[in-house]
Amino acid sequence: LVRSGTLVALVDARREPLEALAQELRGAEEPAAVAVPADLKDLRALKKAVAQAESHFGVGTWGLVNCAGLLRSHRLLDLQADGWGEQVDVNCKGAMNAVAAVLPSLTKDAARGGHIVHVFAKPAVGGAAACAGLSVLNATHSFLEAWTHGLRTELAEHGVKVTTVQAGRVREEAPSEDAKGEEEVNVGDVADAVVFAMVQPPRMSVNQVMVDTVARSPDHST
Repeated sequence: LVRSGTLVALVDARREPLEALAQELRGAEEPAAVAVPADLKDLRALKKAVAQAESHFGVGTWGLVNCAGLLRSHRLLDLQADGWGEQVDVNCKGAMNAVAAVLPSLTKDAARGGHIVHVFAKPAVGGAAACAGLSVLNATHSFLEAWTHGLRTELAEHGVKVTTVQAGRVREEAPSEDAKGEEEVNVGDVADAVVFAMVQPPRMSVNQVMVDTVARSPDHST
């Protein structure tokens, strides 16, 4: 997004890695990225972060890329209810808080429009794809998919597009112990999908993009 000329505000509860990334993205002249630490679970803090970013850049918010996610691998019979709640708080409530924080700016001018992108793993709803220990994670992703449909319906008249970018197993900075040599999606591949959706002309809407390796997605289209 920065390479395409977009001014980007980075929001995360972890200040140090956030500021390091913003520094990496800043150009030699006018900074294209700013770090605004805030906890997604705190709506008031998110609204303050949006106001701070808009004041910094001198323009209103046009888009939101929500890619925050929390994974806690617990089998249901372990009854780790706190872990279930943490995932719901971040993956569901955090996404709703982020949307609530930017929605007034996105809907201010229908002619200008706006864009919301939710990035998450492809929900596993049954069969071999449903992994033990990830039931709550999959449920939160299914929630995001369903909620996105509602957002898209209600926001279309305000010129706001809503997209889901759903990815297969994404390569982490540290190799995943359970990857078992499987080919993984690069973070850059997911980022390219986000940019593709957001740079379309106003009359066009990319509602869903599914990103996976060829070996892992014979039954899915992108």
